[in-house]
Amino acid sequence: MEKAPSTKTWTYTIDGEKYDVLKLPDEGQQAIKLMVEIDRELRTLNRQRAIYSAAATQLNAVVYNSLNEEALIAEVEDEEEASRTGGEAN
Repeated sequence: MEKAPSTKTWTYTIDGEKYDVLKLPDEGQQAIKLMVEIDRELRTLNRQRAIYSAAATQLNAVVYNSLNEEALIAEVEDEEEASRTGGEAN
């Protein structure tokens, strides 16, 4: 006894009604294929964004943990204070 090949049915659902994609005109079928591809790309981009965001957070933590008194730049209150001390205001 031979097993009947199973075919995947693509459906498009809108407003509670289902449409058989294979029965749409070629233009509609191509649009569905592009929508599926776009969805796949968006999922990949969202995954990459999450990875980049986590990496940026980790790198920021590394920088924060590296901060020390030696690297601290003293802030000058105003230009008058700078001129009295002979310094330069930025």
